[in-house]
Amino acid sequence: MKKLLFYSLIFISSLSLSACLNVNRSIKFDAKGKGSEKMTVELGNEFMKMISELSKLDSSNTTDAYDDKKFVNEISSSLSEIPGIKINNISSVIGADSSNTLKIDYNFDNIALVADAMKGTNDPKDPAIRYYTKGDLVYFTYMVNMNSGKAEDDSLNAALKQTYDELFVNDKLIVNIEFPYKVVTTNGIVTKGKNVNWTYPMREVMKKEPVILTAVMKK
Repeated sequence: MKKLLFYSLIFISSLSLSACLNVNRSIKFDAKGKGSEKMTVELGNEFMKMISELSKLDSSNTTDAYDDKKFVNEISSSLSEIPGIKINNISSVIGADSSNTLKIDYNFDNIALVADAMKGTNDPKDPAIRYYTKGDLVYFTYMVNMNSGKAEDDSLNAALKQTYDELFVNDKLIVNIEFPYKVVTTNGIVTKGKNVNWTYPMREVMKKEPVILTAVMKK
């Protein structure tokens, strides 16, 4: 694993350090936690090149990032295995410059599944999203972490952090959530009474520590 990460860092460092990765998430849910999400992921040509080359280092990986149909089927298969998620549509379009625009539209039975959809796995013992009521207040917390990898020593972790800082310098994660009640407190920006926006640099989201989205609503 250590050697694989080392060679991965060498490859990433050889890129032009402008690998676009922008994620825009639009989420809406009701008081019972049921709702929908429309997600758009923009993968720049350098980022596509990166994941394509890195996938070749894993002999068990059969996904071709440039094969639209196979790429979509792989994502669809992953999401379909999560109980409570119903896929409405998934599309992947490769641009003339080999960039990719991925769009995912799905419904969920529980707001906690939004985190599972992002990871492609379900882990009820370690929920990233908490949604609960105390009195007339309703609390929402979402710990977002798109980086599940970890190096085996501090030097490689430091190198990985620096790589993320350079690689995703202009990229963003945008999350818009329409809550079931009026939001009274949040660490995001209230765009309407029930709507909150969070925008984070992608380099922050890709680090080991998660970014945390919080909101408190009043019934």
